[in-house]
Amino acid sequence: MLLRSLRVDDEREAVLAQEKMVREDWPFLLGYAIGDDFAAYVARTDALNQGNEPWTEGGVPGWFFVAEDDGRIVGRLSLRRELNEYLRHFGGHLGYGVLPEYRGRGYAKAMLRDGLEILRSAGTDTALLTCDEDNPASRRVIESQGGRMLGLFPGERAGDPRKCHFVFGNGELEVTR
Repeated sequence: MLLRSLRVDDEREAVLAQEKMVREDWPFLLGYAIGDDFAAYVARTDALNQGNEPWTEGGVPGWFFVAEDDGRIVGRLSLRRELNEYLRHFGGHLGYGVLPEYRGRGYAKAMLRDGLEILRSAGTDTALLTCDEDNPASRRVIESQGGRMLGLFPGERAGDPRKCHFVFGNGELEVTR
């Protein structure tokens, strides 16, 4: 598996991935809506990956990668170099997703492992990762890579599942609500 930046020639495959994952209420392409200018979107991800600008106004600097295996996009990884208040409660330093037809093949573990290494290389000694309480597959992936449970916290909206907060590294993270 290779983590790489999104390319303009990924449009067909990436848009199909977006359509699949939106059905699960999880955006594959962060901040992209079907019909948006894909070349402009790729330029935004390039600027993010180069550290030139945060993803959104009020956002934080980070990276956005697709995971590729055998020439096919199998998932995506987003990393945040720091946390704002929203990410401290609902997102953490890492977000990963594997397309449904590629699940159960170790891609999530590889993305998480590689993402943690990228964060460490960039100076993030302690990383926060969240997942929904009703997502046992993600929880197993996180725990398999050494994530330590900090606790359960309310979801973003009323009726949302609670968020499991996990920490990686030797430092402490304070998460309060």
